[in-house]
Formats: sequence, structure tokens, C-alpha cells
Amino acid sequence: MPSAQPTCAARVIQNSHLKYGWGATLSPETNAVVRRVKNEAGACYQMQISRDRPISSASLHAALFWEHRHLIDQLIVSTPSIEDDVELFSHEKKHFKEALARICRIPGDSRHVQIHPLFGPMRDRSFTLWPIRVDGNWVTIILQVEQRRAAAAQRFQAVLDREVTKCAIVDPWPKGRRQRRAIIEKRLPKILAEGCINLPASAICDGLATADIGDEWATGHVAYAVCREFLRRLRVLLYRRNIQVPDPNTDFLWTAFEEDFEMDVYRQSIMTACAHQTIEKSGYLVRLALEVPSEKSGHNPDAISHIRAKSITPAPEEIADELYTKTGSSEHLTIEVPEQDQAKAEPEKNESEESELGYESDSESEMDGEDDSERELWEQASNTFVDVELPPQVVTTTESDVRTPETLEAPTFQPTVWGGENSEPAEPGVSFDPEEDTHMGNTPSEDGDSINAPWTPSSPRSPRSRGEPIYTESTTEEITVSCGAPDVFDGEIVNGNPAKRGLSDDEEDIPSSKRVKLEEA
Repeated sequence: MPSAQPTCAARVIQNSHLKYGWGATLSPETNAVVRRVKNEAGACYQMQISRDRPISSASLHAALFWEHRHLIDQLIVSTPSIEDDVELFSHEKKHFKEALARICRIPGDSRHVQIHPLFGPMRDRSFTLWPIRVDGNWVTIILQVEQRRAAAAQRFQAVLDREVTKCAIVDPWPKGRRQRRAIIEKRLPKILAEGCINLPASAICDGLATADIGDEWATGHVAYAVCREFLRRLRVLLYRRNIQVPDPNTDFLWTAFEEDFEMDVYRQSIMTACAHQTIEKSGYLVRLALEVPSEKSGHNPDAISHIRAKSITPAPEEIADELYTKTGSSEHLTIEVPEQDQAKAEPEKNESEESELGYESDSESEMDGEDDSERELWEQASNTFVDVELPPQVVTTTESDVRTPETLEAPTFQPTVWGGENSEPAEPGVSFDPEEDTHMGNTPSEDGDSINAPWTPSSPRSPRSRGEPIYTESTTEEITVSCGAPDVFDGEIVNGNPAKRGLSDDEEDIPSSKRVKLEEA
């Protein structure tokens, strides 16, 4: 019978990425591969029976082998595994002697000793991760082995050319811990001596200390978590060596195991590692599939349901997955905005904002000390004029350039005329047609003359807005110019451009201090 026949009444979840394959027979080669990975597949299946089922040797070692294989340098650590019937740490002396006889060394000549394959990787690699069972409980032994000097080895009857410099014994189950530790400390030196490895009592330390657990069945879960964490730290050590850190410190390898126990996560990680161990060992002839078992399969969902571990503080509530799609809920959340003081709520102006709005602040400060009548006149005039105070500049002017309220209706100063993006400025004294000026929007005077201004060659200038004066260093006269808001002539717009109008009687009474002196060419 083919070894890949269905063994339970189940259906695989249909998906376009998993094509239908029933009906085709497997080749003899494929069936042979399936037979070789049955133990690894069984190690994965065991993790789906019950969440509080103790971890078997097959599951723990298959998961640990897979984690070890994915180190960038696999020769840095050894992960030995011994069958359960080899009871090296049994309380019964008879069982211990029988197990020790299976792994004992065989003397040779004066220069050679034959040792069990168990000790080969231990001797050649710097670290060893060895989960063992003592009285049904999983205990993790972590060793750091170095080569001994020849002079020190000669002091012993047997040739012990390797020595353990650090040995950590991690046992999370408090009940019977002292007895288990005593038997390990007594048996482990004898066991390592069969591989010509010396274990002094001074090498035993409290590295990777863990918190106590409340369930005896979880000792295998913690053993896997401790081994995985130590492998992670070895990855850090290898990374530091690869970037050529001189003599990286290894003390961090032996610090306490700082992690909240999550047995369900450990079980799922072991199951995943065993599954991938099966796939890789089969040469990727095997793949994962999610099946839906029927009632005949004896599947019990309640036995493996996720239960959060209880720690010192209450476990947090289960949260929903934060997945947002176009067709998902569009209901918005309402949040409460805390009240703030009005003084704190108003943003402070920075220096750049104050510099840009400085003229407004000056105008407001001047208005603070005026009476109501002057304030009303100022507000009326501000609808027509935008007064800007600029520092005096030296500009050569003629008598015709000086403007007073009486002559404001017919200004004759000449602004620069720009006809286009690349056009030259108008020559002094040359008039132009305001209807053809599409950029400036220049306003003709009441007598129909165009407004022109002398042009001083300097750096290229961009087109200026209507009524913008040009200042030079030769300006000497102070003048007042209206600009800004559109000017109305008897409530009409002349030739598509607002026309200038004279000052009203009320506006002539505006104090001269409210008019800002401008110098222009």
C-alpha cells in the first residue's frame, strides 16, 4: 500500500494556488521519500492533538534541528538527541549503567581513543544545546566547550583534552527541581568524560534563568523557547564576528531569559518548525495544506483552542485584526478633544509672520490713540488708499513729479512699461495705449495721456502691478501716491480699467500724519 494514502476523513481548503491532484498515483521514489519523513510528519501532527499535551522527543528535536539548520554558521553549536529508552539521567542506577555502557569510549593505543558519535560535535563546536528528560520533565543543558592545554590534561588518568567553561541548567518546573539538579550535576561529568570532556564544578552557572511555570506539561514548551532564544543570541554573536568586531563579548549569551511565557505560541512554533523540517528533509516533495477534518477523524477543536497565559497582570483582551479594505466599514470614530485655555489655544506668531504683517501692526498701533471722528475718517480713506512707509531714498525728481492732493487727479509720473515676458521697457517719454497693455493694467489720466516713467537700467525686473513706483538712490522729494484698491470714477469703470478720482472733502481733512510719504522716481 502506498505510504501517502489518506489517513483521515478530511478535505483540503480549495484555492487557486493549490491545484487538484487526486487520481494520479505516486511514483515509487516519492513513496520512498514519504516513508523516510514519517517521524517528522508525526512530530507535526502531535502538536495538533491538544494544547496541554506534553511535548514528545520527536517534536522537540525535529523543531530544534530545523532552527539549528538555519544558522549562518551551523558549526558553532551542537544539538544532540538521544532516544528516550537511553536513560542517562534516571534515578535508577541500573538504568544509568546500562545507558552509559551504550555511549562509553573504547580504549585504543596510547595515542587514540574511540568515542561515541554523540560527543564528536560536542568536542568540535563551541556550544551545545541539549534538552534532556529527568523524571518526565524537560530540562535544558547549555555548554560552552574549549580545548584544554596538554599539561592540564596529563593530570588525569584519562585523556580529557576538552573542558567545559560554562554550564547552564535551565529547569522551569519548581516541584522536584533540587533533586533533578542534583542528579544532573552528579551524572553529567561522568557522561562527558566518555567523550574526553572535563566538567569542573566551578563551570556550572545560573545562565538563562527563567521564571517558574505553573503547569508541568509545559516544560517541553519552555525548553524549546530557551533553545530558540539561545540560537537567536548566537545569530547576534555571528553577526558581530562577521562585521569584524574585535573579540566580541559573549556574556550576553548567558543573561536571564526575559520573556513572558506564551505556551500556545510555543506549540504553534514547534508545529511550524516540524512541518518545514518534513518539507526540507523530503527534498520539497512534500508541501503544506490546510485540511478540514470530518467527524470521523476524531478532531477536537476545543482541545487546541488558544488560551492566553495568565501573568502577574491580567491578560489583555483579544483585539481584532486591523485590516481595512474598500468594502469594509466606513464608520468614523468620534474622539473627544480636550478643552484648552484661550490664551494657550491661540498660536503664537513667529518672527517671520510678524515681519510680513508689520505694516498692519504699525497701522493698528497708530489708530489706538485717535478719537472716534479721526478713526471714521481713517476707515473711509483706507478703502481707497494703502499707505506704506518706506525709508527715504535719493532720487532725482522734477517739479512735475511732486504730487499734492490738488494735483492727484492728473498724475504724470511714468512707471516702467512691460509689454511682455521678453520685451524691453519703454523709453522715457514714450506713451502707450492702455488697451494694449495686458500685463500692467495702467490707468490713463483724465486728460487721456498715458502714464509713463523713466526707466533705469539695472538688474532685470519682473512686471510690476498697476501704480507700483520705482525707487532709486537719487530720490529726494517726498510724495504721496494712492494704490491698492480699484479706483472708481463716478461709480463706473473706464475702458475696462478703474479710473482715478479726486479726494472728497472729508478725505482732504484726514490728518497728514495718516499719509505715508513715498519716494519714487
